[in-house]
Amino acid sequence: MKSKYRMVPLQFIVDGMFSRNGFQHFLEVDNLQTMKENREKIERYNLLMPGVVKQLGYYPTLVWLTTTELRRQQLEASCGGLKCKVYTINEIRGGI
Repeated sequence: MKSKYRMVPLQFIVDGMFSRNGFQHFLEVDNLQTMKENREKIERYNLLMPGVVKQLGYYPTLVWLTTTELRRQQLEASCGGLKCKVYTINEIRGGI
């Protein structure tokens, strides 16, 4: 028995992008999303990253800005396999 699977194109919209030292960074602001929504977005990044790496020639950094230390820990734990940095708003206010 043969099965056909239709692949639905994946896409995501980043909250922001910036270049630092010639390397692209994707910015995600965790402000109103649930952790479930954040994990789903991270999964989309994992699925799409090979194509992004092929296009750029390197792994871009995924930067998260979040509200609490607990959410930072949850995001870091969820980002396995991605080049990721997570900051809290207090770190940004106080200067990293």
